Amino acid sequence: VISFDFFDTLFMRAVCDPEDIFRLLEVEIQEEWQCANNFIEIRNEAKKRLKKQYSLDDLYKEIEKLSALPGPVIQSIKKKELQVEKKLLVPRPESVEVMQYALRKKKAVYVVSDMYLPLHFFAEMLNSCQIKLPEENILVSCVLDCSKKDGSLWDYYNKRIIKERAA
Repeated sequence: VISFDFFDTLFMRAVCDPEDIFRLLEVEIQEEWQCANNFIEIRNEAKKRLKKQYSLDDLYKEIEKLSALPGPVIQSIKKKELQVEKKLLVPRPESVEVMQYALRKKKAVYVVSDMYLPLHFFAEMLNSCQIKLPEENILVSCVLDCSKKDGSLWDYYNKRIIKERAA
């Protein structure tokens, strides 16, 4: 079994600080809707109100509650966030090559991410590098409701992936 972390191993964001994604998003929102001078503040407040393992959908439901923006605008902003993430995500060629090699050798390969982004985001980005993994091999904390930080994601990995193979 071979596992790769998605962010910073297989892909990296082409920004100095991950928060720059939201600064760039805020600029795009202001240009398109003239309504988000405090988007980052609202987004950060929404994060504070959520459980530890929230999804992007959870986050934007909370943003909608905190902002005066109508639902369709909120959905457009959420879509825009995914576009900005994709635009600024760069594959790390050496890691991608190692993963492709492992797949060619028929190894059991998993991608792990402690993240709020949806599963389809990870699958799309992997597909952009000609990596086709079954969805069950993409382990995302918000989907599994567990975390690397508290160890629950690794417990899940150990019980569902490692121990099933050992049996």
